[in-house]
Amino acid sequence: MDKSYRSFVKAITWRITGSIDTFFLTFIVTNKFDFALSISFLEVFTKTLLFWVHERIWDRVRWGRKSSGFIELKVCINSSDADKGRGFLLNIKKSEIQYVFDINPGIIAIGHSAGDLSRELYVKGMTAKDLMKEIEHE
Repeated sequence: MDKSYRSFVKAITWRITGSIDTFFLTFIVTNKFDFALSISFLEVFTKTLLFWVHERIWDRVRWGRKSSGFIELKVCINSSDADKGRGFLLNIKKSEIQYVFDINPGIIAIGHSAGDLSRELYVKGMTAKDLMKEIEHE
């Protein structure tokens, strides 16, 4: 899933490209430089916003995506750090997750095994049910 600001930067760069195209097409059709410039300037704002909304909607659609086999989570090594919102991002291989359960409202425990290392990790802001849906989705 792309970050919101990534979608916004993509929208701006795409709109600059599109606005240059709109300027030249409008100028060719009307032969009016000021009119072509005003149309291309105005559409930068409207179409950037529309593209950003479009990207955010499509970012939630799972159809057509390949599963990486990994899930990125902000995890902690103890539940008190999770409760305080501390932690670090970790890409966890879905097949290495042994168990998931809710320990407090909004905090889940994850049993994770990678090679010889087994550990329990904690995640805030997600339920066990939500994570299991994410793990099982392919």
